[in-house]
Amino acid sequence: MNQSAAKRLLLVLEFLTGHPNGAGLTDMCEALDLPKSIGHRLLALLIETGYVVQHSPNGRYSLTLKLTTLGMRHYVRTGLDDLAQPILDQVAAETGELARLALVEGERLIWVAKAQGARSGLRYDPGIDHDSGHDVVLHATATGKAWLATLPEEQALRIVAATGLHTPPRSGPNAAKNLASFRLMLQSTRLSGFGEAIDEGEPGTAAVAVAIMEASGAGAAVGTLSLAGPLLRLDEKRRRYFAARLRIAARELSGILPLRPHRGGPPAKSLAPGRLSQPGPKDNLVTNLAPLYEGPLVLSNARSQFNLLPLRAADFTQDGPRADAEYRDLGLDKATGGRVGGKHIRAVRSFTQETGWHWHDMNSHFIYVLRGSISFRFEGVPGIVTACAGACLSQPAGVPHNVIARSDDLELIEINLPAQFGTFDLASPPALVPEVVQS
Repeated sequence: MNQSAAKRLLLVLEFLTGHPNGAGLTDMCEALDLPKSIGHRLLALLIETGYVVQHSPNGRYSLTLKLTTLGMRHYVRTGLDDLAQPILDQVAAETGELARLALVEGERLIWVAKAQGARSGLRYDPGIDHDSGHDVVLHATATGKAWLATLPEEQALRIVAATGLHTPPRSGPNAAKNLASFRLMLQSTRLSGFGEAIDEGEPGTAAVAVAIMEASGAGAAVGTLSLAGPLLRLDEKRRRYFAARLRIAARELSGILPLRPHRGGPPAKSLAPGRLSQPGPKDNLVTNLAPLYEGPLVLSNARSQFNLLPLRAADFTQDGPRADAEYRDLGLDKATGGRVGGKHIRAVRSFTQETGWHWHDMNSHFIYVLRGSISFRFEGVPGIVTACAGACLSQPAGVPHNVIARSDDLELIEINLPAQFGTFDLASPPALVPEVVQS
């Protein structure tokens, strides 16, 4: 088969992909500018190889599941299902909105994965033109703006111009109508550091997106991560909060993308000759799995930065939530790209008032008590929880709690994921069960 015939065959497959209910020979040939004789031969070849079926009695042609099966095999081999999908699921669960991943393919951006965080009530589900497997509408989506903002302006505008600024029928009223208006949107995206679409991709929706950059530091974007939901729920404050959340997740994804083969193959070869390949009786390390990423790494590509922070009294400040304590940032936020935060906290005045019931939108929250003691009440946990010197407490992340007492000499280390989080007060305390739990 020559190049022209192969190209025509692929065009037929692409055409039928957009017609799940099938298409007639005449309609297909007119859309692809093919002579009917050639169109018929191409369809016959696809039927012979199992990619297309002709339905009777209407004679329409449609794809079989063979192409879908091949795509699913490739999808599993990329590792998206077990590497990127959990990150999407987590972002969606935290925010209660639709999280989506798109990947760069040449000068196109393709929706490839999603996770719905809204479990009830008003929610946004993408229309067929915006669902997985389809091209992103670059000029009318937060996702498109986030990616194009990483490119030189001349290149970004050329890519958008090539699309003709074609907008699907269900687009919102604020989608850019020409290159001049889109250029202004792109400039705004570069200034804010994230893409926004308000009543653009689809009516009544809003979205924010950030680019996923190569972990190698080469500067190229390999994809985007976005959150979308009903416009009435995504006000400006919430969109900025979501953008900060997406940046954290995008850093995690940058270690996975560009996609590599699924790691469920043969074990990786040892890079340290002479080491035992099987764990000894006191070794709890698993050695029969391939590494989570290609290694070892050079320092400039480390998954977290080198950082040594000595103890200095001058590093303690009272720039924290409570005036009766001082705080020292342990540098974990910067070292991990926002994935982990850490503080050294110590009391400077007597504890005179409970903190009141509140919760933090963290994924994990730990304290290790160096000196003294601290007492909590947690919703759902019976009684008073007291952590004394040497105790390590995993606080149930997201659960309301109240600090009810602490010693005057309290000193502890606090670790939280992610580094940046919000604190939210409860209007009224929950019902509690009295019982003492002592560390």
